[in-house]
Amino acid sequence: MPLIDFKEYAKEELKRLNLTLFVARNCNLKCSYCYEQTSERDKGQMDFSTAQDAIIHYMERDDGHENVSIEFFGGEPLLVFPLIKEIVEWFHSHSWKKRAHFGLQTNGTLLTAEMKEWLAKYARKIIVGFSINGCKEAHDLNRSNSYDLIFANIPFLKKYWPHQPAKITVNDKTIPYIAQSVIHLENLNLNFNGGLILEDIWGDAERKKKLLEIYEDQLAILVDFYAQRPRLYPPSPLFAELPEYLGRPTPEIEQ
Repeated sequence: MPLIDFKEYAKEELKRLNLTLFVARNCNLKCSYCYEQTSERDKGQMDFSTAQDAIIHYMERDDGHENVSIEFFGGEPLLVFPLIKEIVEWFHSHSWKKRAHFGLQTNGTLLTAEMKEWLAKYARKIIVGFSINGCKEAHDLNRSNSYDLIFANIPFLKKYWPHQPAKITVNDKTIPYIAQSVIHLENLNLNFNGGLILEDIWGDAERKKKLLEIYEDQLAILVDFYAQRPRLYPPSPLFAELPEYLGRPTPEIEQ
């Protein structure tokens, strides 16, 4: 595999604009680590004209960007699937000055036959990413016992977006399942990335110490796992560094 030319990569990134449309605030799950409390969510959704105005503005203005990445986000975007469908079909019925592609980040539990049929049709125009927190035990601890729902949809998601990584989020409850979760996802032949919760949810100094010891043990298991399987690429971005709240603060670099 050739090395990445990071200078060229950076140049391409500078040409791309990321536009995130928060199409829905509501969600069908109650993830334990969610930064928005369910009680504080409203049931509102973005209206079509607001999405139109935003897309037209960024697609038509002269700003040096040649590509626009338009991301549907929430809440859970698939709660407003008719809106997403309307936006994408409207967009592709017009000609634009710039190139663009769509993305959708979902918890993967609401996919219906109608949604799958439409998404398959537009698979080259919209990239679907999903969240899974590892093995069933870890996932269900954090994500409203929804593992069986997402698991049933993994074959569809892998078929149409095989290179799109699944997203993992690890918190204090699921640190003991890190190795089991990573091995489980490897056995499912999934691409995945993610990391540990960045917020200060780790407890007092004594509890942090215990969690770090568990974390160390889990990583040791994974070192052995990947050492015995040299053809697998370890998910280094997943646990590249500890959150400051759990690990040691990053030392200052002398100038």
